[in-house]
Amino acid sequence: MSSLYQLHTFPFLGVGYGLAYVPCTTVINYYFERNRALANGIVLSASGVGGFLFPHLYRLLIDNYTLSGAMVILGGVMLNVCVAAAFLRQPLEFSGSQDSNDTKANNSRGVPQTCKDVLCGKICVCNNDVLRDCRFLFMSLAFCLTALSYSAYFYTFPSFLEAENVEKSTTVFIFSLTGACEIFARVAMGWCTDMKFLSPACIYGLCMVVSGIATLIVPLIRTRTVYYIYAVIVGIFPGSFYALMSVILLETIALKNLPSAYAITTIFIAVFSLLGIPCLGK
Repeated sequence: MSSLYQLHTFPFLGVGYGLAYVPCTTVINYYFERNRALANGIVLSASGVGGFLFPHLYRLLIDNYTLSGAMVILGGVMLNVCVAAAFLRQPLEFSGSQDSNDTKANNSRGVPQTCKDVLCGKICVCNNDVLRDCRFLFMSLAFCLTALSYSAYFYTFPSFLEAENVEKSTTVFIFSLTGACEIFARVAMGWCTDMKFLSPACIYGLCMVVSGIATLIVPLIRTRTVYYIYAVIVGIFPGSFYALMSVILLETIALKNLPSAYAITTIFIAVFSLLGIPCLGK
């Protein structure tokens, strides 16, 4: 019964999450230009709050209300997304209330003016220049590899810790530590990007190098101190790359194409993870 319940429920969770995630993470880029990376970091740091609190909440709810009861409560929590979405306002680029001069200026830049234009742009994404841009495709591949390795941490590291006889309470603390670091790292990474110390692509590359080296070291030095440090590194470096995705994509595509480009990238990431995670083994 539990397996049947999960089979029918989780696909709907994925659809709902997918429909909510892309608009929330792309619309912020229309509101900000000067501090765009910082704004993305602040918005996406909220997922770090969830990563920090939810492992403890899941354990508490399942222990007290079983899986089905816990899912009902979590469903109520997630419905609050509708409340938050009510505060979103349509960007000026999509507004039909602008004066004629602004409208002409936006039309000259190819910015969609009506909901119909926006919808057609999303549906006809295959006709967009985005898929013909080699730089965009290479960046999407890089994001796919990063997302796969980042997801692998949550799939494989618990089994690794269990094999090392690490207590479950310690494992929960380690993953909560990762979530806590994400909260601050995504904001800090956004701030550093806006300060233009380095280009967003360079910052992203450095993050991947650090996380890759740390991943190679963990199996060689098997101590709890190393596990804690590794959890912090994952939270700071690969954990912050989601805050840089929009900013990096905007270096290769125009702002008007960001919703389509971001949606395509997330589809690539989902397919890549679907095919790649089973290859990681137990």
